[in-house]
Amino acid sequence: MNSNQTVIQVGSESYPGTMSASCSNPSVEAFPKKPEPPKEPECVKKPDPPEPPPRDPCQTHVHEFQGSTKLAKSGADRHNHRFAGVSGSVIPYGNSHVHGVFVNTDFFEEHLHEIATISGPAIEVGGGKHIHFAKNITTVDDGHFHEFQFASLIEDPLT
Repeated sequence: MNSNQTVIQVGSESYPGTMSASCSNPSVEAFPKKPEPPKEPECVKKPDPPEPPPRDPCQTHVHEFQGSTKLAKSGADRHNHRFAGVSGSVIPYGNSHVHGVFVNTDFFEEHLHEIATISGPAIEVGGGKHIHFAKNITTVDDGHFHEFQFASLIEDPLT
């Protein structure tokens, strides 16, 4: 209700059955104003955020990878495993570099395998980007191993 509206009251304790009119807004006085927070003096300047630390020169780049092992065993036990991960940082290798890879496969019938290998050297794919190829065998578990091979994804795909 705004202050321009008329409030009509029917009856009162003193004069039952009579009508009176009022143009005030009693609800405005019923709720005090919310206090405002204190203002900072204008002479107080907030400090600039700190500079980020310098980039570690030993930290270069990594590669995502994903793949599936080759099938192992025979009959009803014939199966493969999936894997995915991120390689380790650069390991210098001749005029190129390689990456360490270590990851677990998924489970099949209550077993899994570890994949531990070193990728091949960088394979240029254009635009200043490269990938790596890896091929090896998994650890032995449940009496067997799997062969695997994969190509890594490109490094830093957003740039």
